[in-house]
Amino acid sequence: MGPENPQSYHYFMKENFFQRINIRPENVFLPDGMTEDIVAEGERYEKLIAARGGINLQVLGIGQNAHIGFNEPDVKFAATTHKVELDEETIQANSRFFNSVS
Repeated sequence: MGPENPQSYHYFMKENFFQRINIRPENVFLPDGMTEDIVAEGERYEKLIAARGGINLQVLGIGQNAHIGFNEPDVKFAATTHKVELDEETIQANSRFFNSVS
């Protein structure tokens, strides 16, 4: 989803957090939700993090099943940007934000 889609994480963060704090938009970085190549986008994002000197503050959500930043429980936590398979519980819990579960 694009950043202007009300169902995107980018839109949610902009409306509920970024516009309410003293931060310049050019200092907000989120992965591209419209990418065709998830692996390449993860690599691009990691390079961006490194080029900016690492992460000083990161806001991650904690899900109902204790996932952190959509890293599901009982799955080896990777310290880099990566693709994960969501548990059915996570899909169901977040489906309220979308027009359908799919």
